[in-house]
Amino acid sequence: MLLLCLLFWLPFAQAGELRLGQRSDWPLSLTPYLDVLKDPDAQLDLAGVRSRASDFVPATTDLLRPGFTRSAWWLRLSVVNDRPLPQSLRLMFLSPRLADVTFHVEQDGHWSQTRAGLAVPNSEQHWSYAPERMPGLSLELAAHQRAQIWIRVKSPTSIGMDAVLTTPGTLHASGSLEALLDGINLGGLVVLCIYSLFLCLFSRDWLFGLQGVTCAVFLLYEASYRGYAKQYLWPEVTAWGYQANACLGALTATFIIAYLYFLCRREKISLPWASVFIGTAMLFVGIALMSLFGDYYLIAKISIYTPLVTSMLLVAVGLLFIKRMPGTAWLVISFFMVSVVGILIRALELGGSTRRWLPDINYTPLVAIVIMAFMLAILAAWVNRMRAERAEAQALLLSWHIQEKDRLQKEVDRQTSALNQALAEARTAHDDQTRILAYISHDLRAPLVTIGGYARLLQDGSPPELAAHARTIAHSASYQLGLIDELLEYAKGELHPLSIDAAPLRLPDLINHISQYAHILAAQQHNTFILDYADDIPDTLMLDGYRLQQVLLNLLSNAAKFTHDGEIRLRVGIEYDNGEPHLGISVSDTGVGIPSEKQAHIFEAFAQLQRNHGGAGLGLFISRRIIQYMGGTLALHSTPDQGSQFHFAIPCRAADSSARTMQIDLPPPPAMPAVPPPPSHVLPPEPRLRELAQMAEAGLITDIEDWIVLMTCSCPEARPFVEAVRAALDALDFAAVQALAAATPAAGNGQKDARTGRA
Repeated sequence: MLLLCLLFWLPFAQAGELRLGQRSDWPLSLTPYLDVLKDPDAQLDLAGVRSRASDFVPATTDLLRPGFTRSAWWLRLSVVNDRPLPQSLRLMFLSPRLADVTFHVEQDGHWSQTRAGLAVPNSEQHWSYAPERMPGLSLELAAHQRAQIWIRVKSPTSIGMDAVLTTPGTLHASGSLEALLDGINLGGLVVLCIYSLFLCLFSRDWLFGLQGVTCAVFLLYEASYRGYAKQYLWPEVTAWGYQANACLGALTATFIIAYLYFLCRREKISLPWASVFIGTAMLFVGIALMSLFGDYYLIAKISIYTPLVTSMLLVAVGLLFIKRMPGTAWLVISFFMVSVVGILIRALELGGSTRRWLPDINYTPLVAIVIMAFMLAILAAWVNRMRAERAEAQALLLSWHIQEKDRLQKEVDRQTSALNQALAEARTAHDDQTRILAYISHDLRAPLVTIGGYARLLQDGSPPELAAHARTIAHSASYQLGLIDELLEYAKGELHPLSIDAAPLRLPDLINHISQYAHILAAQQHNTFILDYADDIPDTLMLDGYRLQQVLLNLLSNAAKFTHDGEIRLRVGIEYDNGEPHLGISVSDTGVGIPSEKQAHIFEAFAQLQRNHGGAGLGLFISRRIIQYMGGTLALHSTPDQGSQFHFAIPCRAADSSARTMQIDLPPPPAMPAVPPPPSHVLPPEPRLRELAQMAEAGLITDIEDWIVLMTCSCPEARPFVEAVRAALDALDFAAVQALAAATPAAGNGQKDARTGRA
């Protein structure tokens, strides 16, 4: 009979009401006072639950920890304040990972409702002060007042409904202790993250940067797991409040695996199962994405095994690392052992298989603090090892640097000594050659001046034939004197610095004299000379007139050589550079121009555009050097077949017109004979004429003389033509020789052509 009564009473059994009385053992576990009802479809509301009050059963530890479930759970609690004073109480769940907890409270016939949990924005949670990180209820009971509390719990995370009733003071005390432990743990992660990033910045080692990022993600995961992220970082989120746990946990595992993988590669540890690392990392990335966009209930169940896989990889890498770091093997072993223990505890905690040993202290922060201490110790050992390796490498590098520096210094000294000796020998040889050139040129010049003077005397009052020979002698002497003067000028510039002696100079007189000289030069090849002289030029300037005349004569002579039936122009004016007056002069012509590939070398010593125009190739070289010493730059602008322009601008200043001015004498213009008219006699064969033209263009005097001897013997009927070529060669007029080679017989004279034998 007693058994039958017991069986009849069990379905209607319920937990007793909680009477406060004289209790002081806060916090008080509510397990003996709770009734539990499972709502498989999660469709019941408060009215439906109250109608099924008889279905509630007394709570047990297993009922309060169902783990992962899609069901909703209802809890019922009755609290009576049988004290004569009002009581302020806090009903707190011990898990910070519950998504949605709804409290329905009935006091003296009045109902109130509040919500808490990760999926509930903080602004919707009714606390008398800042929201707690644990879901809970503020309960105010008057003296002798009863409160009936109905609680609905629904969460896609692992559900643990262990709850306590405590006072605000006790809650604050226990929360402060746990916050202190969590602060040490999270603060250690912050320090580790910042330290790693600074090491990355100063050591340029990206692996420290990856370590810092891993610590940062792990810090966010720990803050989310312990409820601080919802409390401080994202207080108004809904779904992300509980999704963050699985997402950040998977990302943390991904970064840990990536860090271990690259760490093994850095330490040159062979990973025969490297594909396992890559595959596992990709799996965890997929879990992180699915936790945001997939079925979170399923992903949350799968994520339980994330710590297990990570711990196995840690153990494997730890065993490999012991061989690589024998000096810190005990740290590595201790670190991995504590890490694996902590990860396994976390896995059990996620699955709802652990319980609190004390109501106010969670052992997980203690384990985390120990792990953090080992991580900092390992990092310190690693940094110390890197510092030692770097010091050793720097010492070795310094030794190599000193040895290489000594070797290079000896080599530099040897090469410098050899170069100095070679330079001294070259300078001595160059000076000797220049002096010899100057002596020879000077000794040659005196007799040539005498020969030229006597030849000009013979021209006056002599028979025509003798006068022609005298003109040829005078022209040849003048030509040789021009070459010697260029060589002397070059030798003087090489032996001694060029001197510029500025003195008062009447510029119009100098330009007029040079213009007369230029007219004669231009007329020799049927050119027109034009002078453009600006009106604003002062009459008297402080200039070296001799050097200026030397430059202008060189430029005008070049223009006359390379221009036929064209125009030569001299422009003189005042130009300003930064407000300072400069004398600007340009010499332009419409001659053959200078190819672009030769313009860069035209100012070099002994450079010649065409050898058949004579000269030593020193005129432009000397002119540019004179202009540079006078403070200007000689510039060239030339277009082939259109002409050339040489321009320079030199500083100048007006001089007192009453001062004594420099007197400069111009040299006599060369008496270059005009190009002879087309011959009216028999011409040599056309191939021979082409040979003559080529030799004249190249300036080959000896070859032309041989050609004259050959034509005299093989083509006597062309003797007058050959004599004309001989006369042009005696005058060193290669242009005239070229003109003769290109000439055709005058029409209507009835002469024979040696090329055809016909009249």
